[in-house]
Amino acid sequence: MINQRDNRKKRGRPKVSQKKNINVTVRCNTIEKKLIQDSARKLNTSVSVYLRELGLKGAAKIKLKTLPKEVLQFTGTLHHITAMLNLIARKRNSAEDLNAMDRALINQQMRTVQRIVEEIKAYLK
Repeated sequence: MINQRDNRKKRGRPKVSQKKNINVTVRCNTIEKKLIQDSARKLNTSVSVYLRELGLKGAAKIKLKTLPKEVLQFTGTLHHITAMLNLIARKRNSAEDLNAMDRALINQQMRTVQRIVEEIKAYLK
């Protein structure tokens, strides 16, 4: 019985080779703290990782993606269309005014638009 427990796959977070369990205190004022937090947020990382990168490598790489206004508007429009199709489908499904073929076509169009939105998001990552 004990051997079966040992042979099971381990679950959870993987073990790290060297734990980061030592604290380093940095003293700053409120404005500096906000600037550090904003810089870390721009890098999409924690303040701890941001400061460690600055201390060890001398600089932290900023990966800012700027999207054209048209792309953002197009993505927003697609989300709006998807929401409207979903609303129409729900209202029609509850009122039973549409036949099965119409509901299937609406659902198909909604999935198509959602797929397009997901492809756009994947491309932009």
